Amino acid sequence: MEVAYSENDVDKIDYNGPVAGHGEFDAGGTFGILTFMANFWYDIPLSEEVKPYLGGGVGIAIVDGDVHYEGHPDIFDDSQAALALQAGVGIRWQVSDTIALDVGYRLRAIDGPSFDNNEDFLANGGSYDADWMVSHNVIAGVSLGF
Repeated sequence: MEVAYSENDVDKIDYNGPVAGHGEFDAGGTFGILTFMANFWYDIPLSEEVKPYLGGGVGIAIVDGDVHYEGHPDIFDDSQAALALQAGVGIRWQVSDTIALDVGYRLRAIDGPSFDNNEDFLANGGSYDADWMVSHNVIAGVSLGF
């Protein structure tokens, strides 16, 4: 089980609605993303001390979007749940019987949720599609065994 949080800047947003049709527009704001992943990692036993690994996982992401157009109020400030997937590789170095160092890479993708308009911004409805959110992550860690 893995829990992770990331925050990502918004530069474009795709609008689908009754006013002004649809399209991609420049935007600003952030997406805060909290993921809960069930992972499977496979260790490749090169030696007792050095073990490369690969694997991935599936889970859920809670996406908190706070987005605006330049010079306009928030078009939405809402949280939605979405499917989260990841794949990764890394290497673990066992420095002692109880301590291991880990360096790895994760490709994480979230099936972007759809956010409804903030009614104060546009009363006619419509929604904004986040599309797939993809991130590349380098991780480093220390594992303690007992």
